[in-house]
Amino acid sequence: MTAFHASEQLLLNPTFPASGRFGGADADLIIDDLLIEIKATQHLRLTATYLNQLTSYLVLDRLAGTTGSGLPIRRLGVYYARHGLLQTFAVRELFRPGLLPQLVTWFDESLPQLPGRLSAP
Repeated sequence: MTAFHASEQLLLNPTFPASGRFGGADADLIIDDLLIEIKATQHLRLTATYLNQLTSYLVLDRLAGTTGSGLPIRRLGVYYARHGLLQTFAVRELFRPGLLPQLVTWFDESLPQLPGRLSAP
């Protein structure tokens, strides 16, 4: 499957430095600028839970980056493993202009304040 060929970077189980502020989080896969969540469900449908999970990872990336990544996340995807289908979305098409920075700021202000607090870019 050509969708899983990296041109610049391939990160398995990438982590987000900002996630330590609420107990940790890691994603499944980043290929170049595409963050992929892998689901082994028999149901081929995009759920709000999947979008919320991907959005949370995107916000964490915007707060403090992704460990080992040299590229910003510009696309989100769900790979339905049982169906061999990768569904992708451009970040700029998922959020109204200006909404993502507001979400990042809200998230940053809502997370517990720990020493060495990160601030939104």
